[in-house]
Amino acid sequence: MTNKDSTTTTNPIIIVGAGPAGLLAALVLEQHGSVPFVLIERAALSKVCSNTGSGFDLASTAMSIMKDSLGLPIEDAFPRYDRMHIATLDGNGGTIRTAPSVGMYGASRSTMQHFFLQALLGEKWKEIQNDDGDEKKRNTTAERTLSGMGELRCGVGVSGYEETDEHVTVQLEDGTEIVGAALLGCDGIHSSVRRHMMSQVTEEGEDDQYNFCNISCWWGKTEVTKDDEVLQKLVNETQTDSATGARKPSIATMLGTRKVPGSFYMIPTEHENVYNWALCMSARDPPTKSSDDLTRRGGFVLDDADKKQLQQVARGFCPLVRQLIQETPSDKMTNVGLFDRKNLDLPYSTNKRVALLGDAAHPQSPFMGQGCNMALVDAYVLATRLCRQSTVSEVLRAYDSTSRRASVNEVIRFSRQFGNYSVSNHWFTCWAMRMSVKYMPASRLTADDGDRSNHDFVKELHDDLGIVG
Repeated sequence: MTNKDSTTTTNPIIIVGAGPAGLLAALVLEQHGSVPFVLIERAALSKVCSNTGSGFDLASTAMSIMKDSLGLPIEDAFPRYDRMHIATLDGNGGTIRTAPSVGMYGASRSTMQHFFLQALLGEKWKEIQNDDGDEKKRNTTAERTLSGMGELRCGVGVSGYEETDEHVTVQLEDGTEIVGAALLGCDGIHSSVRRHMMSQVTEEGEDDQYNFCNISCWWGKTEVTKDDEVLQKLVNETQTDSATGARKPSIATMLGTRKVPGSFYMIPTEHENVYNWALCMSARDPPTKSSDDLTRRGGFVLDDADKKQLQQVARGFCPLVRQLIQETPSDKMTNVGLFDRKNLDLPYSTNKRVALLGDAAHPQSPFMGQGCNMALVDAYVLATRLCRQSTVSEVLRAYDSTSRRASVNEVIRFSRQFGNYSVSNHWFTCWAMRMSVKYMPASRLTADDGDRSNHDFVKELHDDLGIVG
């Protein structure tokens, strides 16, 4: 291919960010085997898979991509949830309803990253994890992927880029440059690629401000030890079939009331007796503290004083929530404000050489459970097109489609609305939420309507390129 806009030139695809989107995009290119790429991650290698307690629901489209399109052994890597356990957030956490979850899967962020890095680097990834040598070298290392076509660079961020019709030149914070065929910004809600791109594509009077969703979220990762009989009993009540006594890995959800507003969510992880949980509450302003830790979405790690403050806030909550907070070390908890973007009509690409994926393109609150799923689908669609279509500009036009942005924006707006309902203290809203989950047909309760945008986006890709399955 001699076209100057060809995706098959010797210049690599440059991927910024080793989160779910960046790693899956790299894996698609790796499996194709003929498109070189460089994956750049600002975090040190030792912190790429930092386990902050955050996790994701995995919808059917993302699962199908990983299992059927890429042939990954996902059943062995990610836990499956057999049912939903829904209760109240106040009093004793009384059960509202249990319902089968129709084989839903989930994953912690760190587990997903380990899984993808193992597929990219093979045994080398295990060696890197076990290496106790020079910490500086280990944190800034550059590693080749199994195919030899890809390279992983950690410990260095992106300071900017310059784009022409022929290539994109990415400037790194260490003073070096990489010339690439395309730049994929997969670096999250606080994307450095997005900041640079929006300075190019926005018109006078347009802005790219964050939109605070008026919700503050605490999340944590808790190990339930055999010695902690109180917490073990409370957790088991959400993970055991009361009729048979059988263990049922469950998504535990708790709904707030007028007196105790908020929402709570807990899932078992792939590690026995270890649970990820999240507590969301209404907030007029975002937390006063923040960080530059992208794995925590800019949130901050709690200290002992912050934990005591959270315990005060949660003193009227049900025993399970209070006990989880009490038994979780401060440094295993994160507090973050939930944000999306005010202007949802801004493009996902320059239509030349640069594109945004996942939270860099369309950040959203977690109440529809679609953030990670959309990131994975973005990565699969864009990387597949880069492997199979002739020009980068053609790829970006198909990726940044009006229909995709419209359907994504619908999910973002609904997630805002549902989030506000979930943390409301209005008596009617609280009553309506409880009645809805109590009497809604099980098929509707576990339906993943937010995944329709992903399904249609992948179908459009497969139809365009003649991909079966």
